[in-house]
Amino acid sequence: MYSTGFGDWYTLDSAPSFDICPDCLENFIGHSLFRKYFVKAPPTDIAKKCHFSSPWYRLAWLMTLKEKRRDLDLVFSLTSITATEDPCPGEHEDVRPWYGLLNKRGSDFIPNLHICERDLLYLEALMPTLRDYFQLIDSSSTRLCSFRTNSKRFAQYLDLLLDIHERALKSRSGTPDFSRFIELANQHAWKRECSRDKVLLGSLWHTHPGLPEFTVCEECYEDVVYPDVKRGSRLADEVTRTLQFVPSEAELVTGEGNSCQLYSPRMRRVWARAVQDDDALYLARKVRERRKMQRDLNNQQRSLRRFLEETMRERELGYSYGSGSVGHGLDPERVKEELEKIQREWRDWE
Repeated sequence: MYSTGFGDWYTLDSAPSFDICPDCLENFIGHSLFRKYFVKAPPTDIAKKCHFSSPWYRLAWLMTLKEKRRDLDLVFSLTSITATEDPCPGEHEDVRPWYGLLNKRGSDFIPNLHICERDLLYLEALMPTLRDYFQLIDSSSTRLCSFRTNSKRFAQYLDLLLDIHERALKSRSGTPDFSRFIELANQHAWKRECSRDKVLLGSLWHTHPGLPEFTVCEECYEDVVYPDVKRGSRLADEVTRTLQFVPSEAELVTGEGNSCQLYSPRMRRVWARAVQDDDALYLARKVRERRKMQRDLNNQQRSLRRFLEETMRERELGYSYGSGSVGHGLDPERVKEELEKIQREWRDWE
């Protein structure tokens, strides 16, 4: 997240576009031999984002230590890419050049495995034995990046590719063996990734016939529910084993579609207790409490964002809409603070 909250940002003396906050400087760089390369950045009112908030930069740092490097070339390489390439679109689908990996036969790309140009350059900078294996799919299709950092699969992919790279470095040929990665990517190819708290309309879910608000994605069902089915849990066995359209009355209950209920550690603890005690009523109470809070906070967010958009338009056009919305009377910075407060509250509930 971009911030103006630090008055003491640091940078690298030979890479002024690099930014690191004082907390990350202390926690990661500390008193290492590289500390001398980090200098205080000139004061500015421009919002900045700490580069070490990115898993890519943290991996570059860990690899620097693991390989006992005497330089920061990996960090410099990523900084150069960051400064020149468009950011990964993250959770948003986008039209841009997309790259993929051919299957074992070399005849077709692995389905639903797409990496944007910036993330591919990051990957190849950190793991040079993997260069030229990911090939251009096209530049005109709308796709979602499989290497977006908030994806649960991101860490799986990156850990496995790092292991493949390190094995290639130790091998006589220096050639990476992608067979394990291709197998993993094919496992994920037709399985919808958990969308966490993103509300979806008309999607397929695992659910409980007596609790239609309890909607679980395919990934979380396999990770959490099905192991309890195999252990003989009656409650787990009552959850539908096939994906289904949730009954229409469930969407009326939520007011806006459904989202996965079992991705968070808190709700997985709720599930574990419900299974242990065979207590469907406890599960129902917790699910409904969470759904109500999600709906209420989403409504507040929408109102505040609408007010923020109207305020920005008023400033551009020079007149007021007078909407009387929830945020009416608040300045934009205060609205942003309220939005952040809602996000923090939801993190406690999700």
